Amino acid sequence: MKDKEDDALSHLKKLFSEAGVRPGDFWLDLVRKPELWLVLLSNALVFFLPDFSLRDAITLIWIYLLQSMLLGLVHFFKLLLYRFAPDDPSGLPSRGGQRFTAFFFLIHYGFFHVVYIVFVGTTGINMELLAMAGLIYLLGQMLALVREVPRENNGSKKAGEFMFRPYPRIIPIHIAVILGALFGSAGIWIVLICLKVSLELIIVWLQLRLPAGIGELLQSSDRNKQRD
Repeated sequence: MKDKEDDALSHLKKLFSEAGVRPGDFWLDLVRKPELWLVLLSNALVFFLPDFSLRDAITLIWIYLLQSMLLGLVHFFKLLLYRFAPDDPSGLPSRGGQRFTAFFFLIHYGFFHVVYIVFVGTTGINMELLAMAGLIYLLGQMLALVREVPRENNGSKKAGEFMFRPYPRIIPIHIAVILGALFGSAGIWIVLICLKVSLELIIVWLQLRLPAGIGELLQSSDRNKQRD
């Protein structure tokens, strides 16, 4: 089992190396990439909201849930409005198929959030804090779109593969929601916030460095192996 894990890790490192992704570049990109600044800013500004407290656990959980839902909503409109490549190289992109993918994503992605809402509950939410935090995050998403649209909306990506792009991004958000709901003390929240921000930065950085996506990179590598 350990040999298989080592082989998989070595294979992933090789793929990143071939794509020009080096861990040391993360710190350089943290300084020069506005997309990473926005991740930091949208997380940091929450702490400057009026009367914000780490002990207001239910509101903090809902802030993260709202961030996740807004991220999904923006991605839904991307799926609905972007130009995509056909799944079949000999065919043309189907608008009906694209709309189906967009609404399938909306239902699939939304289902998880309905479960979380039932799990977390709605009692004791500071709606004013939640609204302000949501607005800050949405503004960050709108600013990110300015840079993302030219890179993503170029007709080269397949809608079915592009649909999964936001899922890695919401993993740290959901870890914070689940563990925060279970434990919820101020000390745990500090650890969770640091974990969330760190993972979110790494995921966004990888998406910037690997515009095709890790999945497509793995598929390309497998095709090269088969040819060899």
